[in-house]
Amino acid sequence: MRTRASRLNAGEKRQRFNEARGEACEAAVAVERAAAPGLVPAAEAEALLAAADKVAAMLTGLIRKQSGTP
Repeated sequence: MRTRASRLNAGEKRQRFNEARGEACEAAVAVERAAAPGLVPAAEAEALLAAADKVAAMLTGLIRKQSGTP
C-alpha cells in the first residue's frame, strides 16, 4: 500500500517541506515571545529553539534534495 506522501511529485514534496519549515519558524517565534516576559524558563526556551533550528535545517536539506540542489 502506498502512502499519500509517496504519491507526491518532487515539486509537491518541496512545497510541503517549505510549509513545514515555515511552521517550525513560527513555533520558534512563539517560544521567543513566551520567553521574553518569562512565561517559559530560559533553559527550556533555548532547548526548544535548538530543536526548531534542527528541524528547520533538516527540512532545508529535504527541500534542496527535492530541488536537485547540493
